[in-house]
Amino acid sequence: MSKVNLEMVSNSTFPENRDAMKITIMYRGIFHCADPWIYFPMEIEVSSYCPKCSGPRGKPEPILLKEQGEVFIVHYWDNPCGHRDQYEDLFFEYQNRLKKTV
Repeated sequence: MSKVNLEMVSNSTFPENRDAMKITIMYRGIFHCADPWIYFPMEIEVSSYCPKCSGPRGKPEPILLKEQGEVFIVHYWDNPCGHRDQYEDLFFEYQNRLKKTV
């Protein structure tokens, strides 16, 4: 298995926001109304702040996620503000950030 990167990124892919973090989420095809059986871990970069209240996000910790008998390492965290981040929302946040850099 590959190493999990937990560092906060100071020189990020998104120069307009240096306060970003790299995380690994479980991408699911259903995020795009595609085949729900498509899934794989995906490293993305998102803001280190909660999109709902602008408070800081929690510290990502690696967890084991079992999917159809396979085990993957992804990140999980609790935000101090209490808002929950869903992988689908994080994926779309990442996608929107990419669109702004093009």
